[in-house]
Amino acid sequence: MKKPDSNEPSTGQATAAAEPPIAPASNGRLAGFDALKVPAYQWYSACVGLQQAAESMKTLANGWFAFELTGSTAILGLTLLAQAIPQTLLSFFGGVISDRFPRHRVWQVCNFAALMLPLWMAASIFLGVITWQYLVIQSFLFGIVVSFRAPARQGIMTEVVGRESIMSAVSLNQMISNILQFVGPAAAGFLIGWAGIQWTYLAMAAFYVFAILSLMPMKYERRNTSLKKGSRGSVFENIKDGLKYVGHTPDVRAVMGLTLLAGMFAMPYNQLLPAFGKTVLHTTPAMLGLLSSLAGIGALTGSLGITLIRPKVRGALLIPVVFFTGVGLVAFCLSNSYVLSGAIVLVVGIGQALRQTVASALIQTYTENTYLGRVLSINFTQNGLSTTASFAVAIGAQAIGIRYAVLTTSLLLMGVGALYWVFSRRLRRLA
Repeated sequence: MKKPDSNEPSTGQATAAAEPPIAPASNGRLAGFDALKVPAYQWYSACVGLQQAAESMKTLANGWFAFELTGSTAILGLTLLAQAIPQTLLSFFGGVISDRFPRHRVWQVCNFAALMLPLWMAASIFLGVITWQYLVIQSFLFGIVVSFRAPARQGIMTEVVGRESIMSAVSLNQMISNILQFVGPAAAGFLIGWAGIQWTYLAMAAFYVFAILSLMPMKYERRNTSLKKGSRGSVFENIKDGLKYVGHTPDVRAVMGLTLLAGMFAMPYNQLLPAFGKTVLHTTPAMLGLLSSLAGIGALTGSLGITLIRPKVRGALLIPVVFFTGVGLVAFCLSNSYVLSGAIVLVVGIGQALRQTVASALIQTYTENTYLGRVLSINFTQNGLSTTASFAVAIGAQAIGIRYAVLTTSLLLMGVGALYWVFSRRLRRLA
């Protein structure tokens, strides 16, 4: 791995002795399930999986409810934009908080905040005061929560298992999350049709309660001690140092650039699926839930595959995955058959899981622990950027239709994959 050169940012105010990243040997053997041998990782995965189940339900429920209340893709897009704004603007601050304070405590505080939101939505529906504005406010508040939660939650993974097992941990985490995640949309669609939207939000709250309880027994050696009080500088200096670090670290910069662009162009289809399903495929809530679950099953398949087989050169895998995910999304946009679309989203789910798992593992492998929270927060801005892109796609859908709006981003995703394969030799060679 390339060592930092003299042009990299000084760590004077922001860091103590940096922990050098350790690149694992990539020999193509079965990666195994080593991370599951760590008790703290078992609790970690349980908490993440339960959160993902709640939030996959929220994505479908919010999208269905916004479109049901208004019939407008623009309002649906506005709920997505409301979450994207804080995710984009505050994630840098979340990264600094992750590097300054014990990450497990930051995560747990965010868990309690997330729990309050579905409870508030359910109460508003029961009282008959709900409007689409409530969905927008909820999305904005949730965006604040995840801006601080995501860097801490992802940073804990490296602390728990160490860099030598990070590929195993990331892929296992993706797999375990997807096991619960693909149940979420189907459960949400079923609950909406059978019991009503308010009970769907209460089910989300129950998942958050179990997530909070599962995190409480987690014990591990906490290592994010590089930004000690009195030597850590200001928050803005820490953010500046993090951005400079990415700019001066070619391996991290290459992965980050691809994952940010891919996230922007790959995610709109998922976030706008409720409107796409209703207007193009004419789905019921239950059918929509099943469609989302098929994508989750595909993601589970992809994460299971990357768990069992460790690629020799992860960068060379990442770029084709981005390109062929774009190909799959183009096919999805052109399909008029519900059955065919279900098969396509299954394959797309595999690609999405491979992309997210490999990119996350590479970033955590090649980033020094001193900067890990801030680098992960920059990576997390892809969620905000992709949601902003979804808002633009939703506005465009008002003019040209949702099929052609999503088709545009799918073609752009293919283009990104092709360009990186041609021009980013460094990324292709990353182990």
